[in-house]
Amino acid sequence: MDEARKPSQLSLDGNISANWKKIKQSYQIYMKATEKNLKSEEIKTNIFLSIAGEEAIELFNTLDIKEEDRVKETNVMEAFEAYCNPKKNIVYERFKFYKRQQLDGLGFCKLSALDSLWFKLDPG
Repeated sequence: MDEARKPSQLSLDGNISANWKKIKQSYQIYMKATEKNLKSEEIKTNIFLSIAGEEAIELFNTLDIKEEDRVKETNVMEAFEAYCNPKKNIVYERFKFYKRQQLDGLGFCKLSALDSLWFKLDPG
């Protein structure tokens, strides 16, 4: 069943965290739809890297993964997860949120900047 559409490549520009979540979900759907999730770990790792693209391969070559773990899909995915979702500085994000000032002419309905600050706090 190779009719499933391949996911788009991982973009390391812009919001890397959101890009990672999209490609991870698309990759998992693709693997199940094509039944490639039944293949060996090494093959699944190579499929992921070929789908993720050249930027991801360059990143993969710089990640701190033991040589024997480089062929295990779970270890590679965890390394990408750690890179694309760095630890947040909650104290600093709270500071930015609470220091936000309403600008002149900015109505109550235009809260998109405030929303983006709120979601960086990871309210749950």
